[in-house]
Amino acid sequence: MSERRKLQLRLRQLADIRDIMDAMKNLALAEIFKLNSRLGNQQQIVMDLEHMATDFLSHHPYYYPGNGETIDVWVLFGSERGFCGDFNEALIKNLEQRLQTAADARSFLILVGYKLSRRFAGKGERIRVIAGADVTEEITATLNRIVNSIGLLQAQFHSVNVNALFHDTETGQLSCKQLLPPFKGLPIHAIQHGVPPLMHVPSVDLFSQLVDDYLYFALHEIAYMSLLAENNKRIQHMTGALLRLDERTEELTRQYHLHRQEEITEEIEVILLNTTNI
Repeated sequence: MSERRKLQLRLRQLADIRDIMDAMKNLALAEIFKLNSRLGNQQQIVMDLEHMATDFLSHHPYYYPGNGETIDVWVLFGSERGFCGDFNEALIKNLEQRLQTAADARSFLILVGYKLSRRFAGKGERIRVIAGADVTEEITATLNRIVNSIGLLQAQFHSVNVNALFHDTETGQLSCKQLLPPFKGLPIHAIQHGVPPLMHVPSVDLFSQLVDDYLYFALHEIAYMSLLAENNKRIQHMTGALLRLDERTEELTRQYHLHRQEEITEEIEVILLNTTNI
């Protein structure tokens, strides 16, 4: 096969690769649009629940979680697919830094995402692997699996301290949020209203439902932000890859034309030589 034919084949392959990468980039853009349309509502609901919890715990501080012996559980929201740069590596590095300062070495990990879990293959029995969400519609199923894993650990150890580690689209940095026990960072000592909130159900039932709702919506908020950050990373990664692909295609096209010009020159020389011989 001539060099020009090889270049022609390579250019066709690069064109196919570009079509695939364009499709992946468009899918990521579609996911970003869906996530942006939902994230704001989730964040507002979480803020409202935290405000309700602050008001409730200010008048009922005995429900506020204590500082007893617990098992640390880290939920890492990684990626199910690749092409998102250092998305998973940044999570692992941040986790390692946090574990170095942890007093309890008995930490459990819940890894969300196939690509993230591959980094921890064969690293112990204290790891639970959860399939991540490729698209927005899969988030609820993923969160159900996370809650089931947390429930199993609660049944085994009774008291667990659950922290979520994820990419925060608001700050552009990694964030850590405590999920269980809930509301530990709220300023409950500053009573917002002199009159306790009027309740139509027993306080224990109200607080239990408040915790369930908070965990549900906080997990959705985190999952939306993580998937949004993943797709933003994928867009950046794809944009850079497409730029390099276009540069490579341009270089190969230039080489292809040079080889084609050489072949044309050789063909002209052969024609002229034959004409001279005649």
